[in-house]
Amino acid sequence: MTSIRGVSVGASDPLTWTPSYSGPARRDPGAVGLRVASSGPGGEPALPRERMLSDVLHWEGDIHHLYLDNKGLVTVGIGNLVSSAAAAEDLPFVNKGTGAPATREQIAAAFQAVSQLPKGRHAPAYSSATDVRLPEHTVRQLASERLDNEFLPGLRRLFPGFDKFPAAAQRALVDMSYNLGIEGLGRFHDLRKACESGDWQGAATECHRRTCRAERNDWTRQLFLDAGAAPSSNA
Repeated sequence: MTSIRGVSVGASDPLTWTPSYSGPARRDPGAVGLRVASSGPGGEPALPRERMLSDVLHWEGDIHHLYLDNKGLVTVGIGNLVSSAAAAEDLPFVNKGTGAPATREQIAAAFQAVSQLPKGRHAPAYSSATDVRLPEHTVRQLASERLDNEFLPGLRRLFPGFDKFPAAAQRALVDMSYNLGIEGLGRFHDLRKACESGDWQGAATECHRRTCRAERNDWTRQLFLDAGAAPSSNA
């Protein structure tokens, strides 16, 4: 599995990591709508983790190539900082055309090429700069580990009752945390109060983000409304 040694506090602040690749993770076509069947600690129903992961990939994008974040840092996947050419060389990049493993020289050249480009572009604008790509299962694995190591622990700190929230509310909060960062979500004081009191209609009113597309805001709002209609926790 990928070894993560540091976490970011916001979606615009990338995660620093050192990879130790161990093979593909399972890719579920159309995974939105799935739930993990296993139980969590103490036998409680498991978090709808696959839904959360698919939500993140849907809204944040599924970026396989190196790109620059809004601070000009070389990044890959969903906000994962690649701190140096040496770190990039340790990743399982492949050649875009052939699918063959990229050489260390090719990966280092890709890192150098992207690092010299202007920052401030959308991630897809950097795709033509290199021919090396991360396999989709690796991108998904990185997102999965960031969910486990950064966002879920952060949400449990912000919302002591998070594990007992309806699944729809959990998904909404994961979406907001990935979009805003845990620190940014922490500034939504009225939302936090509404969630902790189980006022999901109130949470739907307080979840609007000024930096977010209208369709994403509408989707998150509907999740909170769905939470209010849920017959029980994690339903």
